Amino acid sequence: MAKKKKRKTIHITYKSFCIFMAVLIILFNVLAWSSRSFSDAFVRYILPLELNTWGRFWGMFPFAVGDIFLVFSFTWILVLLCMGIMSVFFKGRIWGITRHVFRSFFAYLLVILFILTTNWLLLYHTTSINEQIFPDGSDYEASELVALYNRFVQEANTLADQVPRDDGGNPCSDIDISAEAICQMRGLSDIFPLLSGFYPQPKQMGLSAFFSQQYISGYYFPLTLEANINSLMMEINDPVTMCHELAHLKGYIREDEANGLGIMACLRSENAFFRYSGLLTALDYMEVTIYSNPACEGYALTARRDETRLDDVFLSQEAWEQVEKQALVSTDVLSALSDVLVDTSLKVNGITDGKLSYSRFVELLLYFCNEEAESR
Repeated sequence: MAKKKKRKTIHITYKSFCIFMAVLIILFNVLAWSSRSFSDAFVRYILPLELNTWGRFWGMFPFAVGDIFLVFSFTWILVLLCMGIMSVFFKGRIWGITRHVFRSFFAYLLVILFILTTNWLLLYHTTSINEQIFPDGSDYEASELVALYNRFVQEANTLADQVPRDDGGNPCSDIDISAEAICQMRGLSDIFPLLSGFYPQPKQMGLSAFFSQQYISGYYFPLTLEANINSLMMEINDPVTMCHELAHLKGYIREDEANGLGIMACLRSENAFFRYSGLLTALDYMEVTIYSNPACEGYALTARRDETRLDDVFLSQEAWEQVEKQALVSTDVLSALSDVLVDTSLKVNGITDGKLSYSRFVELLLYFCNEEAESR
C-alpha cells in the first residue's frame, strides 16, 4: 500500500514577511527612479488591472473608504503612543502587549508603503504628457495665451446667463455630475488612450470640513483607488474636481496634467454647467500666468463679468462658518502647514517647482484647443 505523502506547508515568519516587503518597496522605488520605461509600463498594463479589481471592490462602498483608513491609522498611532508611554511605567505584561501591537503596526505600515509606492510615488516617474506631445520642448507665444484667455472669458460671460441657478442665485447642475464626468473623461481617450475603460464613482469626503481648512477640493486616495471630492464646496466646483481626480486614477498623478485633463473634459461637454465649471478654473490659472508674464503686458484683456467672479467661490459663507465651528486647529495654521507639506512632497518626487506646477498646464490647454479647432 502506497504511503501518503505529507503535505508541505509554508510558514511565513514575521521577520521574513517584513524583509520581503522592505525589499519590494526598495526595488520598486529604484526601478521607478532609474527606468521611465518601467513606470510607463506599470501605468499602461498593471494600474488598469488594479483599478478593475481592487478599485472596483472599494468602489462598491457608498462612502469614502479612504477616510476610514486615515482615521484608523491615526487612531492606531495614538494607541501605540499611549501604550508605549504606559510600558515605561508599567513593565511586564503591558510591554509584551505593546510589542505585539507595534509589530502588527510595522507590518501594516510596510503594506501601506508598498501600495503608496506603486499607486502614487511611481506615477511621478512616468513620461509626462508634455514630454509625449512636445519631445523637443514647447514655447508658446504670449499672443496665443491672451487670445485663448479672451475666448474663454467671452464664453464664460455668456454661460453665466445660461447655467441653471438655485434659489440663492448660485450655479447648480441639472444632470448627474458623476455620470457626465466619467463620460467626458472616457471621451478624451481619443487623444489620451489611458483614459479609456472603467472608472469608479467619485465619492464625497467624510472629512470635508478638515480638508476645507486646507482649501482642498478633492483628493485621490491611492490605497483604495478612490476619487473623492469635498462635499461642502460650491457645486460649480464639482465637475472640474471630479474630472481632475478621475485623471489621477488613470495614472496622471501630476497636478498640472490632472488640471489640464479635467478642464479639457469639462470643455468638451455639451452641458453648460460643466463647461462653465471648466472655464472658471481655467481662467483662474491663466490669469496667474498672464499677470506674472512680462511678455503679456500691453495686450488687451477681455473683461470678466462680475457674475463669473462671484460664481467662482470655493465655500459659501455658511459652509465656512460650519467648518470653523468644527475646527480643532486654526484654518490659517492648517492651511499653511498643508501648503508646505504638499510643496515638499512634490519636490521630493521630482516636481522641482512644487505647487507652482499646478498652473503649468497652459501649453497643454493651448495644444488641446488648437487640435479641437482643426478637427472641426
